[in-house]
Amino acid sequence: MRRNAGMPRHATRESRRSRRAEPSRVPTGIAHGHGVALTAIAVVGAAMSLYLTYVRGLLLAGADGGGLCAVGPWVNCGAVLGSPYASAAGVPLSALGLWFYAVMGTVALSGLRRSRGRFPRSPAVVLFVAYALATGISLIVAVVSVAFIGSFCLLCASLYVLNLTGLILAWRAVRATSDTLSQALATERSYWKIHRQLAIGYAAAALVPLALVIVVSRASWAKVDVCEAAAAASRDQRPLRLSVFSDFQCSHCQELHRALQPVRDNPLVQVVLRHYPLEAECNPRVRLRLGGHRGACLQARAAICAEGQGRLREYGDRLFDAGPADGPGLVALARSMGMDGTRFASCLGSTETTQVLDRDVNAAIAENVRGTPTVFIDGRRLTGVPSTEDIGCLVAAGRSR
Repeated sequence: MRRNAGMPRHATRESRRSRRAEPSRVPTGIAHGHGVALTAIAVVGAAMSLYLTYVRGLLLAGADGGGLCAVGPWVNCGAVLGSPYASAAGVPLSALGLWFYAVMGTVALSGLRRSRGRFPRSPAVVLFVAYALATGISLIVAVVSVAFIGSFCLLCASLYVLNLTGLILAWRAVRATSDTLSQALATERSYWKIHRQLAIGYAAAALVPLALVIVVSRASWAKVDVCEAAAAASRDQRPLRLSVFSDFQCSHCQELHRALQPVRDNPLVQVVLRHYPLEAECNPRVRLRLGGHRGACLQARAAICAEGQGRLREYGDRLFDAGPADGPGLVALARSMGMDGTRFASCLGSTETTQVLDRDVNAAIAENVRGTPTVFIDGRRLTGVPSTEDIGCLVAAGRSR
């Protein structure tokens, strides 16, 4: 028996064109198992993002936080969350994540509750596209964390895993429908074009809480304004104290040390080097004894000894420039710079030197220093490191008088 036997051929062609022009109205909800799993992922992601935002706030305020995964210099949530790379335009990435997972949870729940097609036609497709973008961003953030911060955050990595899991589940939810992934994506795109005004309304509704997140994030924790602090010191003609907790084997510390060289010539700004070696021998916060910066504690002790002979600045320059990390090499370097080698060697192993280093490390722990470099201006913690503009203000402080 032939199909459409009583229908003219031209009518059959018109019917096919009509079906291609108007997206299908077949049921487009999410299968119960997939929907529940995607909702759970969004809830967990939102909770983790909220916690990470809270921890970042504590770190920027100088309070305790981020210690759950501070197991060494390469695995340190505090170093990552407290870095300038953990925010975009002043808004923590974790706060943006909170908004993202809230929207994803709403979309997943809408897919669970429906029995026939409504806008968006397929919540599973929306979730797939969103989690694909989130997974790509996660990869970029992970690379930046390792390449530029030098530390990795296990708590942040849990969100990367959630995004990848969400992507896989959303893909399976699309496959559970009658459409292939490419068909579903094409149909959804057409459906959004047809319902353009409704799409704009939904987008606006999603962006309102995002705007709220941005406003609250920027107002939650005040940052130290370096130029403002320098201007105040200039007006009062008082010294501005810049304390830098550092490690001679830290590449970012080396960059900051070089950037601060012009500032050291300004008598109104007192740049103080404080030691926070990322090595378990002298730093109890570094728990992985097989990791860390080998010889960093000995280098810090050597710098203390050089300071005792009035040569800290020059000696520190040499240590930052891939200087030696063993006792004989450190003593030889001191001799080559005209210092008393015998006195230097005795100082290197003395109890007094150990006490000075312990005071710096304990002060850093009390201030919740998790990574290097960490900068304090007149006792107030600076978010990240001074920018080029900040350094310009520090160089110019007091010079106009």
